[in-house]
Amino acid sequence: MLVNDEEDPDTDAPEGGLPDETPTPDAEKDGFDPVENGEIEIYEDGDDRVAGQPEDGGVRTDPDEFKRFHELLTAEAPDGYTPYYIKCERDEKGPFGGGAWSNPENRLSVEEAIAWLESGGNIGIVGTTDDCLVDLDVDDPDLVAEEDVKQTLRATSRSRGGYHGWYFGDDEIPNIDSDAGEVRAMNQYVLAPGSHVPVNLDDPDDPDLDEIAPSERENVGRYSLTEEHPVARLEYEEIPPIYREEHEQRQEVIEQRPDRRDDPPEPTGDGDNRSAVFDLDITDVTGLSWGYRGVNPIGHHSNDHRGNDRYFKIDREHGARDFKDNVSYSPASWVLADAGERDPRIPNGGLTDREYFVYWRYCKENNLVPADDPIPRRALVWVAIDTGLCDSDDVEDGWKLPADAHNDALDAVREKYDLDPGRDPVPSDDADAVAPLPLALLDRLTGEERERAARKRGLNIPTTDDARTRLRDAVFRELRAGNTTVLDAPTALGKSHTVATEPWRRRGDVTGEAPVVHLHATTDARDDAASKTRDSGANGAVLKGRKEISPLARGDHDPRAVAEGDEDRQVVTIDGEPASQWLDRQCDEKGLPFSTALTLARERNDQDLDDLPPEGQEDPAVAQWNGIPRTEDGDPAKDVIHGTHQFAYVPSLRRHTNVILDEQPDFTVEVSDERIQRGVSSYLQAINAPVSSWTGLIALADADLSGSTSDAAKERSALDDALDKDPPTEWYADDRDAHALAPDLARAVWRAVRYGDADGNGRRSAKVLHEPPRLDAGDGDQYAGAWLSVVIDDEDYTVQSVWSTPDLSQARAVVGLDAHPSMPMWELNGAPGMDRDAVLDPAERRLWRRYERGLSVVQIGDATRPAPGATPASG
Repeated sequence: MLVNDEEDPDTDAPEGGLPDETPTPDAEKDGFDPVENGEIEIYEDGDDRVAGQPEDGGVRTDPDEFKRFHELLTAEAPDGYTPYYIKCERDEKGPFGGGAWSNPENRLSVEEAIAWLESGGNIGIVGTTDDCLVDLDVDDPDLVAEEDVKQTLRATSRSRGGYHGWYFGDDEIPNIDSDAGEVRAMNQYVLAPGSHVPVNLDDPDDPDLDEIAPSERENVGRYSLTEEHPVARLEYEEIPPIYREEHEQRQEVIEQRPDRRDDPPEPTGDGDNRSAVFDLDITDVTGLSWGYRGVNPIGHHSNDHRGNDRYFKIDREHGARDFKDNVSYSPASWVLADAGERDPRIPNGGLTDREYFVYWRYCKENNLVPADDPIPRRALVWVAIDTGLCDSDDVEDGWKLPADAHNDALDAVREKYDLDPGRDPVPSDDADAVAPLPLALLDRLTGEERERAARKRGLNIPTTDDARTRLRDAVFRELRAGNTTVLDAPTALGKSHTVATEPWRRRGDVTGEAPVVHLHATTDARDDAASKTRDSGANGAVLKGRKEISPLARGDHDPRAVAEGDEDRQVVTIDGEPASQWLDRQCDEKGLPFSTALTLARERNDQDLDDLPPEGQEDPAVAQWNGIPRTEDGDPAKDVIHGTHQFAYVPSLRRHTNVILDEQPDFTVEVSDERIQRGVSSYLQAINAPVSSWTGLIALADADLSGSTSDAAKERSALDDALDKDPPTEWYADDRDAHALAPDLARAVWRAVRYGDADGNGRRSAKVLHEPPRLDAGDGDQYAGAWLSVVIDDEDYTVQSVWSTPDLSQARAVVGLDAHPSMPMWELNGAPGMDRDAVLDPAERRLWRRYERGLSVVQIGDATRPAPGATPASG
C-alpha cells in the first residue's frame, strides 16, 4: 500500500526584479595597466571579458594542489572526521546542477573529487553541523591584523588577495558574516584549493585586477595553498575581533525582534493533511512587521555601500528583500538561512526533501505551526530514507512511501526528533506491503495469460533466469563503477553462485584489474562457494582460520601422552602453557591477531625453538598468503579469493580490491563490561596515567570542571594528553588483563563520557580509529585500521556494546549481497556511505516469489491450510 492523499507544494518564490536601491555597476574596467602591459591575459567569453581562463577552454584546475590540501587537512584531524567534499560547476563557485550543496548526489569521495578536478570541474569543502571544520574567510586582509589570525592551513582565493584559513573548532563557533569576510562553520562551503574560477572584468562583484600584486597576476582565478601548516584548533575567543564584534552586534538585533509565540496555534484537527508551514508568510517566520526597514537579522548586518543600515525591507510586494546582497526571501528560504542550512546571500532555489524537513522542524520547534501539524510528505520521505527504512527506488512520484516505511518513519519522527508527526499510520497487511497487486486475478490465470494480464497493468513477472541475469548485471555495474552498495537480492536467486563462478581475471574492465575477494558469514558457506568455483572451471583460493590449518594452533604439538607413531613429535609450551591454549588466550581473550601472537610465541616458547613446527616450513596459516591476493607483478592471483567475514581485517584483502560481502557481517566485539574495565585499568597503569583505574577515568571524564584551575582540572588535562600514548609491546603478552582494544576503548569511553551527549535512550557513544597489531602476514607497513564504536550507559557507565568495523575505505569497490538488508546495520558493519539497490522492485519481488517460486502464505484461524487457487509450491 502506498500513501497517496495529497502532494505538498514547493513554496520557494522567485527572486523577482531589482529594486531602485540596487547599486549601479562601476565604470567599465578597461585600460588598467596589468592588461595593457600584457601581465594578465584577457579572453572573450560571449559578451564578457575574462581573465585567468585559457582561450581554448582547457583545464585550469589543479588536482595535485587538491591532493596536497586533502593530505594536510586530514593529517591531524580529530578521530572520525571525514571531509565533506561537493561537486561544483566548472569555472563557477555554485554547486553542480545549480541546486543546494546538500543534495546528496553532489557529495564526493576524495577519489571522485580528484577525478572531477581532472575533468576541469571545481570542488567545494563544507563545514557541516555534523563535523568540526571551520573556515575563516578573509576577503579584505586590510581589515584583519595578521597577528589576530591563528596560524593554520591557509589558501589564497582567485582574487590573490583574500585567503581562507581552516581550523577544527567546537560547537560554540557560529556562522559569521562581516565586512572583513566570513566564518563558515555550519552547513556552508567554500571552493577547495585546486579549483579555478576565471575573473570577469565586466562584473563589478569580481576582483579589480589592477589591485593584484604583480607576482600573483599569473595565478588569477586559482585557489591555491599558501601556508602548509597543520590544521589548528580554534575557540570562539580566538576568532579575529572584527568577526566577533559583528556577530555580537547581530545577536543584539536578533534579541530585539519580537519573541516567538509562547504557545503554538490551535490544533488543526483530524482530517487536515496539509501542513500549515505552506500558509505562513514572511512576517510569521521573521517575527518582523510589514513595513520593517533596517538591518538583515540573518545576513550581513553592517552598513550598506552608502553607509546606512536600512538596506533590508519587508513589504507585501517583495516579501523580505536584502538590497545589499540583492536577494529576496520566501518564508522557506528565510527559515533555511536562519537555521544554517543555506547561505543567507544565496538562499533561493527549490527545496530538497531534507530541507522540507528542516523547514517543518524549525516551524514546529518555534511554535509557528500547531503541535499536531502534519509533516510534509517529502519531509517524511527524507526521514524514511535517512533512517534506512526504505530506498529512494521504493518511493513513487517523489513522495509516495510504502506503507511500512511510512509508519516506521512516523515513529522515527517521534523517537529521534521528539516531534508529533501529525499523521496516522496506514494499514499494512504484511511486511512486504507495496502498491496493491491484482493477485486474485493473476492467481486465476496461468502462463502467458497471466503475463499478459500483468503487462496490461504495468507489471512484470520476472522469470528466475531474468532475475539472475539482472543480479549478475547489478554486480557488474557496481564493481565497474567502484561503488559501495548493498544489493537487495531475494533468497534463492543465486547470489553466492553468481560471484563464485565468474572468471573475474578475464573481466578486467569490470574489476579494474583488481582482485575479487568473496567473504562469507560461515566456513560452510565459504566452502560451498569455493566448491562452486572449482566446478565452474574458475580459479579460486580459500583462506582458512588458524585452528583449521595451523598445527600449533589446533593442538598438534601440545603436551599429551605419547601415542604410537608420534614419539618424535615436537612438544611446544609457551610461558608454561600448551601452545594452543596460549595462542587461544592471546587471540581470543586479548584480541591479538594470530600473526602477532605467532611472533611472540617464537620469542617466548619454553623450548627455545627458533623455528616453530612444522620444522623447516612456514606455519600453514601464514604460508597460505604467499602470492595472495596478487602475483609479484601486481596482477590478481586468482579469479576469486574466498574467506569468512573476519578476513576483512586483513590489510592486503581490502587495499584496492573488490570486496564482496555475502550477507551482512556482524563485527560486534564479544567482550564483557567487566573485561573492558580490567583491560582499560591495565592500560592506564601501563602508560603511567594520572589515574590507574576505570573508575578514576570515568570520574575525571564526568566531572564538571569548566573554568576550574583545581588539581582535578589539571589531572584531567594530564589524562587527556596521556591517552595518546601506546603501551609497551611486552604489555600485550605479559599482562593477563591486557587487551588489544584496551587503549582505544579507553579513548572512546573518555570521549563519550567527557564530550558526548546522551541520546533519547540514555546512552552515549563515540567512535575512534583503531589500528591493531597487524593480522596480515604480508608487509607490515600496510594500513590495518578499524573503526571502534562504543555505546555506554549514561547512568551507571556500563559498556553496552562494542563494534570493531574494518575500515574498507581503501577498497576499490565494496558490494554487499543480502536478501533483507537493514541499512543501519550495514552502515555500522560495512563500508562508509553504503547505498542500497534492489535487484527486483517490491512488486516484481512479490510476483517472482509467488509465481516463480510458488511462495505464498495465507493463514486462516489457527490452522495452516493450502490457499484456494494458489499455485502449489514445486518440490
